[in-house]
Parts: sequence; C-alpha cells; structure tokens
Amino acid sequence: MFKKFASIAMAAAMVVGTAAFSASAAEIEDATVGADIDSSAVAADENSETVGADQGSETTGSGKTISFDVNSAKWGDGVKAVYCHIFRNPSVPSDGKKYTSWQLKEEKCEYDKNTGIATYDLQTGIDKGADGLSTINEKNEWVVMFSANTGAETYHLVFNSNCYGDTVVADPSTKYENTEDSEKSSIKISYKKNSNITAPKAITSTGKVQGSTLVEGSTDASLLADYLFKYATDDKKVSKDKLTPIIKELGIKASDAYSIAVDKINADDGTNYADDAAKKKAIAALDNVIKELEGEAPTYVKPSNSDSNGGSGSNGGSGSNGSGSNGGSGSNSSSGSKSSGSGSGSVSSGQETTIFYVFGGVVIAAAGVMFLARKKRQF
Repeated sequence: MFKKFASIAMAAAMVVGTAAFSASAAEIEDATVGADIDSSAVAADENSETVGADQGSETTGSGKTISFDVNSAKWGDGVKAVYCHIFRNPSVPSDGKKYTSWQLKEEKCEYDKNTGIATYDLQTGIDKGADGLSTINEKNEWVVMFSANTGAETYHLVFNSNCYGDTVVADPSTKYENTEDSEKSSIKISYKKNSNITAPKAITSTGKVQGSTLVEGSTDASLLADYLFKYATDDKKVSKDKLTPIIKELGIKASDAYSIAVDKINADDGTNYADDAAKKKAIAALDNVIKELEGEAPTYVKPSNSDSNGGSGSNGGSGSNGSGSNGGSGSNSSSGSKSSGSGSGSVSSGQETTIFYVFGGVVIAAAGVMFLARKKRQF
C-alpha cells in the first residue's frame, strides 16, 4: 500500500515540475519574441532613418549650397574656374572664426560649362578648416560674392542660411561702387528666390546709397553716422547739398545720426582723428552742418545702444549661431536602448518565478512521501 502512495506522490511531483517548466519555456519564448520584435522595430526605425538621411544626402549634398549663373555675368569664354567667397560683412563685429581665403581651392565651385551654373558647397570650406561657414544662421551677418580665374568679380550680396539652395544671377548693366574707393566697382548680383535680400545697404564715399538690406546691428541712422564719422571735416562730402539727398533716401534726419557719430568720433583711437583738438573740430563741423539743415543745433543724447551701434565692431555678439541644434538628434538612440533593456528585464523576472514554482512542487511532493512513510511505520 505504501509503494502505491509513494508512486502516486512521485508522479504528481513530476507532473507539477513538467507543467512548471513548460510554463517557463512558454514565458521565456514570449519574452524573447517580444524582445526580438522590439529589437526589429528599433532596427527598422534606425534603418529607415539612415536610408532617409542617405537619400537626402544624395539629393542635396550637405544641404548648404549656393549657385551662380555665370552666363548672366557675361564674363566670356575665358572662364575656366569660378570661386565663391563668403565672409562676414566688414561692419559686423568679428566672430573670431576662420573663413576661406580668396580664390583658393577651398572656394572653388563645381562649374558646369554646359549649363553655365557654378555651385559651391559650404562643406568644402568647412572641411578645409573654415569653421566660420558652419556657424551661418538666419542673421544678416555674412555676404557672398563670386569671381573667376579671369579676374572678373561681382559685388557682394547679403548671405544667411535662408539662401541655401538659391541661385544668384548677375546684372552686368548695373554696377555698385566700392564703398571706400569709388574708382572701383563691380556688377550687381541678386537671388532668384530670396529677392528681398540684396546687397548690404551702405553709403559710398561719393555719398551714394546702394543696396537695401541692413546687416545685423545696422540702422539707417547708424549708416549715416558712419558716413559723418569718416568725413566730418570734408566739406565736399559733409555739406547741406551733399547730405540732403542722402537723408532723403534714408528717410531720416541728420540729427538722428548725430549722437552716434559723436560717440564714434570720441572713441576714435587716432586712426581718423589724431587728438582731442581734431575730435572737437569734427564735432563742431557736424554741429554747423546739421544746424544749416534743420535750423537749430543738434542736441547730444547718449544712444541707448551706444556700445553696439553702427556696426563699428564694438559689440561682440556673433557667437549665437544655431549649429549646436544638430547635437540634439543623438537622443533618439538612447531611448531605443532603454526600451530594449526593459524587455530583457521581463525575461529575467519570468525565470525567477518559474524556479520558485518548480522548487515548491518538489518540496510538497517530498513532504507527502515522508508523511506516508511515517504512517506506515506506525502501523
């Protein structure tokens, strides 16, 4: 009779153990399949992102390109190479970055003679160490111009990140003066798409207002203040007759620029005005011409932005470029690793539960056998 009970107990233990192991296997398989599915999904997402990036790269390269219609410039058949020169507008404070050098390999465009289109990828310059090209954003702090191996060159055009992918065309019939040397001039250029962005607004040495796009930090008043600062004691350049068309073109009064010009004169390091006497003479000349223009002497009022007006180089804020935004894309990979980690955690939890059930079944079976053995001895 004892053997019969013992056999039944052992059979029950084996059934319990087998069921427990079966449940464990099923649980592990489910968890593994789930983990595989999660991994596959993550891999698929990563692959699709990579493919998308590759396709985008094949289509647009770095995405930071600018093209020039060389034929529109009518430079002739001698053009063999075209160069793109991008730099910070001289009136904008330096950002301490490196830019490309005139007509070196780092500025060379891909020139298709059949279409007459020359395209420059800014990554070319960046790869050569011109880190300033990687900081370009939506601010009007940069300018672009094109030149050829023949020595021909265009005037410059305000450039920012909105101009990527645009094409520049030339107008050979219109020439802009060099702002410092009126003996030099270059052909006007403009964008096909971003037609609202032009040459930087400036007053030339002859008093001509050209361009219409104000560069970062500039105003019409600061442009006039720069002109007054440079030529305050030149009565051929700063006179009632000379200033009248300038202020009409700018839509301001001469007195609007007076205080800014006075600050610039007083801050001069001797480059334009040798000493205090020269500075007082320049300010007095401005007092007289503005009184002649407006009927009363101007009043000095310290400009609210006197530390950064006029693009004089006194403000240093050009480091706020948006290139760091790319760095945030790396967060996607960390989220993927978290989800796969949580999947492996559930597999571990199932194994521990299964072991507990198996151990419990064996203990119960052993206890039953011992109980029956005791009973037999009592009889």
